[in-house]
Amino acid sequence: CEDCKEKFENLAKAYEILGNEESRKFYDTTSNAMNTIKSSTISLNMATYRQMVEYSNDIWMIMIYIDDSTCETFTNFWDETAKQFPFIKFGRINAAFQVDLLPLLPFRAEEFPFVFSQVPGKIPEFLEFNLEKPSPYELRKFVQNS
Repeated sequence: CEDCKEKFENLAKAYEILGNEESRKFYDTTSNAMNTIKSSTISLNMATYRQMVEYSNDIWMIMIYIDDSTCETFTNFWDETAKQFPFIKFGRINAAFQVDLLPLLPFRAEEFPFVFSQVPGKIPEFLEFNLEKPSPYELRKFVQNS
């Protein structure tokens, strides 16, 4: 049921916003004008990150993002790459909504989007790329090398 899926995603977003004091304040101060970037990949929060990423044997690519035009453009590359590597998990963390999760991550993101790999038995690595002109090639190469 496509309508059910969309309704559930909207409820999950609302719960995510209301369940976090900082994101709720942000939501309130923007006059409810939240413009979140849609993606076909997995949205992660504190509980899902621990359960799905930290305690799994899966290979993960994680993107930390904010809702801006650079991250929106990069999300198109992100979704394309996720389709090309169906055996790798792709997750996203919205930095504005998941401020409690950010200090627990292996890297401190200062620019967005920020991408890192979480591979069992390996030290996490992060993707260095030109934020002014992000390229799908750089992302695919990073995923392949991870």
